[in-house]
Amino acid sequence: TQAWLDIGVATCWTSLTINHMITLKRYSDHIYFLFDNDGAGINATLRGLAIAYAQNLYPKIVVLTWTHKDIDELVRNNPEAEWQVTQLMDSAKDGFVWALNYYMHQYDIASPVERQKILHGLFDLVYAVESLSTQNLFLDQMSHMLHMDYTLTAAQYRQYIKTEKKLFWPRKWSQLEEKAETQQARIDQKLLILWSLLYDNFWMSLQID
Repeated sequence: TQAWLDIGVATCWTSLTINHMITLKRYSDHIYFLFDNDGAGINATLRGLAIAYAQNLYPKIVVLTWTHKDIDELVRNNPEAEWQVTQLMDSAKDGFVWALNYYMHQYDIASPVERQKILHGLFDLVYAVESLSTQNLFLDQMSHMLHMDYTLTAAQYRQYIKTEKKLFWPRKWSQLEEKAETQQARIDQKLLILWSLLYDNFWMSLQID
């Protein structure tokens, strides 16, 4: 209430976990992240997005200005704090769009090495998503921002899954027992990815021959 927010939950010096996200989902699908405005806070936001995406939640990110490390610094002894907090909430960014902007500013898109870091960081988030249509949306947004053809982005994503050996790895944040239909959906998704990889290799071998 000090920050004029009706409902807020603090992790209190612990990492955001899948159990936290499952609990939050019981109360609302509309979630905002507001971690500290430093390196640790940014890493927590990226990790939190992956955990949320795995639960079919798509948080918005409240972005503080660089003059404030956290929300406490913003509201303390600030007569305009209420108006500023309202502005921040109204201008909160979609989580994946925020991640895109962060990686684009963090790394040099013209550098092949740093470009790969951008792709891998964003692919981590795409991989966390259950919905194939949402994965497609995120890959399309990446293609637009990175000035890449969508087919190339999708091919690199499939290669990323293959080389990172994540195709049949259990998700580290999915330790809880899943419903049968959720397990089947995971299997169907992984089989579709596997089929795509085999299909690509098949046509590549024909072209070489």
